[in-house]
Order: sequence, then C-alpha cells, then structure tokens
Amino acid sequence: MTWTLTRLRLAAGTWEGRLAGPAGAEPPPLTATWRGEEIGELRLAAEAPGQWKVTLILPASLISDGTHTFAMGPRGGDPLCVEALAFGDALEGDLRAELSALRTEVEVLKRAIRRHLAEGG
Repeated sequence: MTWTLTRLRLAAGTWEGRLAGPAGAEPPPLTATWRGEEIGELRLAAEAPGQWKVTLILPASLISDGTHTFAMGPRGGDPLCVEALAFGDALEGDLRAELSALRTEVEVLKRAIRRHLAEGG
C-alpha cells in the first residue's frame, strides 16, 4: 500500500499533517524519530475515506539552538515525511540544515541496505 504524509503546519509546538492512503485501509501506526530515537507517536483522526489528520506534539528537546531533523513514518519502516527545525542565528541558506537532512537520509539508506542484506538480497 502506498501512504503519503504531507505537512500542513507547525503551530504552538504541534506539528500537523495529513496522511493519505487507500480508502478502507487501516493506517499504519506512525512514530517520529530524532537522532535514531523514537520521540513520539503520531495521533491520527479520520477526516475522510483514506485521509487522516496527523498531529505530533514536539518534545522540548527539539526546541533548542541548532538544526534538528526528525522523521515520521511507520514504526520500523521508511519515513513518509522528514522535517528540519532550525533555531538561533539567521539560518537562511545555512548548510547545517542541509547536513542534518542528509544525515537523516543516510540513516534511512543504511536501514534499508541492512534490511535488504538480512533478507538474503
């Protein structure tokens, strides 16, 4: 099944998005990870067939100076959405945000390669 998770907004420390998938299917349990650690479970509320509103209250550990990238998706699966938060000095065009996003993507690739090799690929 193909699932997509799209960011709607970030307000008052709560990330909001929309999960879309096949009508009539049960959505997978979604989690958020930061630096390889699970930071929270995403809450889902049905909006329409095949669509759910998704919310995540951001933990205080993400709200500090620097660039923080977190990924959201099915537990143990590939991320459906990756977000970066940047605080502190003006970070427009900052390479730190890009580097943080790349680190998260490398972690995803490593996990996929390990899974592929473990399956005998």
